[in-house]
Amino acid sequence: MKIALIWPHGFDPNYILPLPIGYLISNLKNKNDQVKVIDCALDDLKGNSREFKKRIFDFKPDVVGISCWSINYQEVCQILKT
Repeated sequence: MKIALIWPHGFDPNYILPLPIGYLISNLKNKNDQVKVIDCALDDLKGNSREFKKRIFDFKPDVVGISCWSINYQEVCQILKT
């Protein structure tokens, strides 16, 4: 299975790390799953950018997980539309 885990834009990568994504990856039961982490905060990607769309569509995930906090709710909505 291909799993995409997305850390949305809106977090300051100097202060907030995507530790929950690391915890999820380390607890996968099936080690044959392909996991791709897209850290939009670190890579300065917006949910409606061409680069973000390219990364998602090139990987073709079966499952997508997105972290959401109230500070980046609008950005997460844009990612979901994509």
